[in-house]
Amino acid sequence: MVRATTRIRTAPTMRDVARHAGVSQATVSYVINGRREGQSRISEATQQRVLAAMAELNYVPNDAARHLRRNRSDRICLVIGRLGSPFGEALIADVERVAARHGYTLTIALGGTVERERQVIEQVRRRMADGLIIEGAKSPAAELRNLAHAGIPVVITSNTHAPDGFDVVSSTEAEAVALATRHLLDQGHRRIAVLAHTRPPATLDRRAELLRETLAEADLSLPEDLVVTGAESRTRAFEHVRDLLLRPEPPTALYSASDTGAISAMWAARAVGLTVPDDLAVIGTGNIDEGRATWPPLTTIGPERHQFTEIGELLFARLLGEAPPEGQRLVVPWQLFPRGSGEAAPRPDHQQPPATNDQDKVAVSERR
Repeated sequence: MVRATTRIRTAPTMRDVARHAGVSQATVSYVINGRREGQSRISEATQQRVLAAMAELNYVPNDAARHLRRNRSDRICLVIGRLGSPFGEALIADVERVAARHGYTLTIALGGTVERERQVIEQVRRRMADGLIIEGAKSPAAELRNLAHAGIPVVITSNTHAPDGFDVVSSTEAEAVALATRHLLDQGHRRIAVLAHTRPPATLDRRAELLRETLAEADLSLPEDLVVTGAESRTRAFEHVRDLLLRPEPPTALYSASDTGAISAMWAARAVGLTVPDDLAVIGTGNIDEGRATWPPLTTIGPERHQFTEIGELLFARLLGEAPPEGQRLVVPWQLFPRGSGEAAPRPDHQQPPATNDQDKVAVSERR
């Protein structure tokens, strides 16, 4: 019995390219690396001969080995809190454009917790990427400082961290939440509910805490039964706000820690027969474009525009050694955009109109 054998063809090497082009291996290496770095110390004719040999042999440079020799990956890593966030999507798009302009690729990782961020930080420490951006950083400052001191550029978005060898992009979030709260108070609202982000037990969304502090300044409290979670999920936001509005004493206004949650809250109000803002004034957070397409348009707080190229440029300034070693802070101003959903005084009797479907009619009947 004759057994057929198949010869496995090995991938071409740099030596094969050099022999095929009639040049040295050093020349091939220089053409590969020099072209990437915008250098040209050899003639155009020689470069073209090497490139032709690479194409004919189907030679692909070993980037892993090249990165190992140069101690560079030509990648940066961006950690975002969750998928589906309009903020995160805009951040990814702008940072990717900056990275591409500098000849880098972008790796995306999910964070959202200290543990997950720690895993990514450890990977970056092992040179998975040359620099790191973390949206809404949860990691202790000491871990970020240690990474920066190891020579890896770090930029974070945070309103609680201070620069310490890494750069911090913060916002005037606290002032904006206070402005939104006073906006509702000035119109006569006292039962103000909060749609917060889901957090571990015994903790409160920072934006909900900021609203509570502003209420306290007006000698008002934020009852626990007026705090619901789910601002990060359209479905949970709708369900939780709908249930809140069916209680015996519903709120007259609602502040949401996200615009997507606020829009879901407006739909929940409509589902139980309420109108916005007459029965429920709603204010969101983020100033996303979708808020302008609701009816009424969403009143919100946030930056005037979502432009995040500066975050990417901060990181590359560090990669190029052009940033101050102690770190720096970039502050993005937030403001209130009163567009209609949050501009109405509470009804004198605050009687809800009839429910609009059988399920909600039963719930309203039981409540009354």
